[in-house]
Amino acid sequence: MPSPASAETATLAPPLASPVKPAIPQPPKLTGRHGLGRTTLHLVDHDRPDPWKPDRPRELMATITYPAASVKQFHRAPWLSKPVADLIDKTLDPTTTPPGVIDWAAIRAGSHIDAPVKRPRHGLPVILVSGGYPSAREFNTALVEGLADRGYAVVTVDHTYESPVVEFPGGRVEYGPEHISIDPVTMKKTIDARVADISFLLDALSALGSKHPRLPYGLRDGLNLSKVGMVGHSYGGYAAGESMYNDPRILAGVNLDGIMAHGLVEPYELGNVAEHGLDRPFMLIGAQFVHPETGEVYDINHLPDGPGNPSWREFWVNQRGWKRDFTLIGSAHNSFDDSQWLFPQLIRALRLPPHTYAQRIGRIDPARSIAVQHTYIAAFFNHHLRGRGGQLLNGPSRKHPEMRFVP
Repeated sequence: MPSPASAETATLAPPLASPVKPAIPQPPKLTGRHGLGRTTLHLVDHDRPDPWKPDRPRELMATITYPAASVKQFHRAPWLSKPVADLIDKTLDPTTTPPGVIDWAAIRAGSHIDAPVKRPRHGLPVILVSGGYPSAREFNTALVEGLADRGYAVVTVDHTYESPVVEFPGGRVEYGPEHISIDPVTMKKTIDARVADISFLLDALSALGSKHPRLPYGLRDGLNLSKVGMVGHSYGGYAAGESMYNDPRILAGVNLDGIMAHGLVEPYELGNVAEHGLDRPFMLIGAQFVHPETGEVYDINHLPDGPGNPSWREFWVNQRGWKRDFTLIGSAHNSFDDSQWLFPQLIRALRLPPHTYAQRIGRIDPARSIAVQHTYIAAFFNHHLRGRGGQLLNGPSRKHPEMRFVP
């Protein structure tokens, strides 16, 4: 989810004649002219009490985005549900983006609601996507649609009572905690809930035909659940690793700048994935950090000591399966979610200083950042779920100098 600009860079936005209408970057239509579809699932785990509200069963909302056979007569999906949009509108920094300055309802995803599935002979490989803490499942839409455009069924899920707000059928809304806590006990409970949610999600996907009779045409038998991968940003990257450690059905994973520990400040309490490694492929892609006073640039995950990310160092030593490590030059922590395309458009529309959100999204060109990320993530899953290529991941690339290979 977007965070406010730092106090050093906050500048009052000038008055506008009409609200800003940002646009999600559209994928390059690698699936052909047919476009993308998406559908939403309401999932209830009657065998598990909710970890945050034990008097009720665990209840989740998930979205599947996929290549479509046709999108004619199917409406484009909104980027955000109204409760999510309303919450973001209230929580962005009022000195840079006052409430009401953005027309959230006008922002449309590239996927079409309940369009029929373009199903290959052996079904669509599945990629699970896990967002940061706290975040809404919609806030990884550019990545989700970029992967679906390359022929994957991409599944996102909101972790109820952790996500800031979740809308359920009938307009019922459940909110996350008012005050975010990052103490080790809370974060351990959070990661355990996410891991259990992911395993339940895989069970639910296996039972789609019997539990969800009104699915888009072709989806019932359209998923190849023998080919499952997972990618996550921030705490979602930790969730990807811990879920792989817990559930052998996930064959390959990617961590986008996420510490793999449930203590986000020292003393760190390492997760199983960092402490024991995996016997399956896993890739790390890290951000950089620009010191707000000195301007010095750090690869924050690779400092030999001090305030770096000890979980990545431990994971690298303990990982038994295929492994790769990259740093996206010029990026920052939120370069890996929809902040990367949203904030630059706000800067232009509101005539803010160019580096207003540099601490959040870095100084890399946003279009280039998104393109390079999607190329590498797709190359990883193509290699490990489809057995295609993989040469790009074997060292530095002259074509993609923004992605530093970390030996």
